Amino acid sequence: NADHIIPLYCFDPRHYQGTYHFNFPKTGPFRLRFLLDSVKDLRATLKKRG
Repeated sequence: NADHIIPLYCFDPRHYQGTYHFNFPKTGPFRLRFLLDSVKDLRATLKKRG
């Protein structure tokens, strides 16, 4: 059992750079927006719960 937890999400910059071939993005703008919104929502939910 734990008295406290520390939620942590790590953004890996390699996911947002272009690929080696043709420099296509690994994560497109819609997927990135979804990820950012999800992390923001999770943070707000965790803050509400204390």
